Amino acid sequence: ALEERLILTLANHAAVVIARDMLADEAAQASALREADVLKDALVSLVSHELRTPLAAIKASVSGLLQPDSKWEDSARREALAAINSEADRLSGVVSSLLDLSRLEAGAWIPNKDWCDLAEVAGTALDRLPPSDAARVELVSDSDLPLVRADYTQMALVLTNLLENAVKYTPT
Repeated sequence: ALEERLILTLANHAAVVIARDMLADEAAQASALREADVLKDALVSLVSHELRTPLAAIKASVSGLLQPDSKWEDSARREALAAINSEADRLSGVVSSLLDLSRLEAGAWIPNKDWCDLAEVAGTALDRLPPSDAARVELVSDSDLPLVRADYTQMALVLTNLLENAVKYTPT
């Protein structure tokens, strides 16, 4: 009888521990879902801003060019067309990043790894910045850096994003 009570007590304690672990797992999953929702909302807000900004610039330039009574000097027209081209490229980059993100989430994105020169990757990232921003960055690298096995395009994209954020959020 004493042994049966002891076994029953141990079994009850084991059941309580298992139930507590299951509740902790459920709480962790609920917390992760809440965090994912917050991140999703932040991403939607960021993407909508990143889409609206180039669209607004394109719309403003095109509207000005389409005004029937406006007289554009050749240099001003070229500047407006260059701005439209640049903003269209920026918009295309945002859309491309969104497609990459959806492929990544679906598990369909496979990195194209090959041997890369990191100084070259950094140079590519710097070339993608507007000239005024690129002028604020000095690229310094050792001449004997080893090659790394990575996806050149994605590494350049990551460095471009880091440089854009650094330029945007740091003083001159």
